[in-house]
Amino acid sequence: MIEVLLEKLNTLSPLSRELTERVKSVTKIVTYPAGNFILKEGQVCNKACLVVKGLARSYYINEGRDITSRFMDEGFIITSWISYYTQQPGNEFIVAMEETTLTCVDYTEIQKLYTDFPEFNI
Repeated sequence: MIEVLLEKLNTLSPLSRELTERVKSVTKIVTYPAGNFILKEGQVCNKACLVVKGLARSYYINEGRDITSRFMDEGFIITSWISYYTQQPGNEFIVAMEETTLTCVDYTEIQKLYTDFPEFNI
């Protein structure tokens, strides 16, 4: 499943063997059953994930109403972008709509990749 992430990254810019091995070592595979939250409002989004299999929904609450902001299926990146970049609590919920398998890399590991492999800054 990590190969799906590596394929996606290689389409953006070819990865060196060293970078490929490092990405493999820091990537986690996580499966969420349908209805389980990947992220809840008020949490800091500390990972970026690629949907390998399944479907997730991102939404927020506005004046008591549930507002869908996007659906993410195979090949999409899942993260709460503002929370991820600022490392502050966000206002989004992300929930698995069906059993969803993700390849995830923690924020701190991605930052180390940027530092250690300048070519990763794509």
